[in-house]
Amino acid sequence: MSRRSPTGRHVAQRTRKVVDPRAVAVVSTTGVSLAAAGVAFVVNILMARQLGPSSRGEVALVLQSAYVLAPVLALGLDRQALRGADSMGGTPRVRHVWITAAVLAVAAALAGSLTALACVGIAACTAYVSIERGVGMARRSLVRFVVVALGLQAWILGASVALFLAEVDDVRWWLGVYVAPAVALLLLTLASRRHPDQLVGPSRTSLVYMAGGLAALLAGRVERLLLPVLSSSRQLGLYMAIATTSEMIAWAARGLGESRVKDFVENRPNRRSMARLAARDAAIFVAAAIPVALGLFYVVIPLLGPGFDSSRPLVIPLCAASVAWCVYLQMSSRWLGSASSLHSLGLDATTTVVTAGLVVALVPSHGALGAAYACLGSYVVMSTAAVAFFPRPTAPTSEYSGPGPS
Repeated sequence: MSRRSPTGRHVAQRTRKVVDPRAVAVVSTTGVSLAAAGVAFVVNILMARQLGPSSRGEVALVLQSAYVLAPVLALGLDRQALRGADSMGGTPRVRHVWITAAVLAVAAALAGSLTALACVGIAACTAYVSIERGVGMARRSLVRFVVVALGLQAWILGASVALFLAEVDDVRWWLGVYVAPAVALLLLTLASRRHPDQLVGPSRTSLVYMAGGLAALLAGRVERLLLPVLSSSRQLGLYMAIATTSEMIAWAARGLGESRVKDFVENRPNRRSMARLAARDAAIFVAAAIPVALGLFYVVIPLLGPGFDSSRPLVIPLCAASVAWCVYLQMSSRWLGSASSLHSLGLDATTTVVTAGLVVALVPSHGALGAAYACLGSYVVMSTAAVAFFPRPTAPTSEYSGPGPS
């Protein structure tokens, strides 16, 4: 009897053995992160040259506020999805993002605050992309996320170049670059063909992850919110001009960490393996930070213009802080995947508190330089604590607690 030809299922199974979905996830998310870092690098230079330190600081403050608001709009579904579809009971829906954003947008419009309105629009875009990334990670299928994310970055780059060439120095137009994609993403949500029965809304568990996502974001951005309050918008502008480049490796580190979360759910490390992984990751990130620092000194700062010459002292501490942050991101991802949601929240919340405390202590007397050293000290201490106090591995369990309001 002759052997049968391989069926489509057999071919697919063989393909999956050759192409590891986990490797595809790592490459996809890291690639998108690197693309976003490249766009941020270019836009930072264009914006700094066109707007100057003070106006650059105004844009930065709105963007950072929007990034902090985004986890609230996502309601934790993005972070819970990173742990895998089994922890959710289905695919997270995104319509609650637009419903909540619409309410906040109306409130901002009634208050007559264009900056608050811009903040809501940018936060909605960020929350949408975060949920798409989580869905892609859970399914090990990131095509939709990659297309959306790269399309968004292409728009930001193209529109920013157009504003620079037109010599536009109105902050509102530069903010509009980040707000405009909200319309396209809303239409994409309405046109989605995902079956309603397969979608799940926020739950009690996802709300815990929302708090964790907010804490994780504040841990890496709280100094940017406090800097203009404790010092000035100019100091924030100088800080962001350097930080946008120094944290380029952090974009890739975040994608790498998020792609590992589901693996940590299935293969839980112990403290010894955590320490080895932290040391290995630190060596890799240090090697990556050296050319970034040289590029800042000899390429970026001259391109930014004479108004940013006083930012040179920030290069070394901010590059060092970026390395420490990259290591912390890997530790935070391991806690998200291997510990309970409350443990993960506790780690990121503690990091936020420690960072904020050091910022309050150092920024009033040292400005942007104080913020850089505050972050460096906090991330080193908390990365060490993440290894030392890592919870003992336990058998993985489903954390799905039923659907909440959608």
